[in-house]
Amino acid sequence: MVYQLQRRVRNLREQLQRKELHLDLLRRKLSLQEDTTKAKCLLQQERDEANVRVKKLVKQVDRLQLQLAEAKSQIRELNSQLAEAADYKITALERGRKIEDLQKRLIESEALRTKYNRKVQLLKDQVRTTGETIEQERTINEHSIQLLRDELARIKETLGEVQRREAQLQSFKHSIAKILGAPMPMPDYELISRLQKLVDAHHDFTLVSRRYDDPALRLTARSPTLGSRGARTPDRSLSVSWIPYILFCIRLSRYATYASC
Repeated sequence: MVYQLQRRVRNLREQLQRKELHLDLLRRKLSLQEDTTKAKCLLQQERDEANVRVKKLVKQVDRLQLQLAEAKSQIRELNSQLAEAADYKITALERGRKIEDLQKRLIESEALRTKYNRKVQLLKDQVRTTGETIEQERTINEHSIQLLRDELARIKETLGEVQRREAQLQSFKHSIAKILGAPMPMPDYELISRLQKLVDAHHDFTLVSRRYDDPALRLTARSPTLGSRGARTPDRSLSVSWIPYILFCIRLSRYATYASC
């Protein structure tokens, strides 16, 4: 549009120049035809017409200059808008790149979220499995503890029975020691030895008394040692049988003490 206006202005200027040349020619013609009125009138008319045309052309030139100024201002505005559009384009490109980066990050974030969700699910499964295992172990442990408690109760009952028997045995030992006149405390083997000696002496005394009271038993007078030995064996075995029972009581009391701890 500006180019057309400029071209039009040039054309008008050329026309103006041609008109001026024409006016010059007319002036020459007027100067040549000053003798004739008709020529003067014609020249006057042509000049008037040329003046009118010039005025019109001047007005047209002014109008075209105004249009040119407006076109230039529009061009400046368009250039500024074009610069702004270029800036907007650059900004849009930058935003497009940022959007692409954000989309890539979003995809990566979605992948990470999926990965972490799987890990969380696996951890939940492990926690649930561990909880079930712990619950099973707790149930087994409670059952084992209950069994141990029952066993401990039975052991305590057995220990009470053993302690009762041990108390009876101690009372029996004190009674035997009191009968024998032995000082307490005294080792079991010494007490048994003294009791064995007392039983052997009583047994020998009984055999001797029977021999003198019964003539049939006098035949064994020549071998009193064999007879006494044969009679002592059952009593000695009965006396010695207390030793394992005492040792069992001691071991059982130690085991009960360890279990209670």
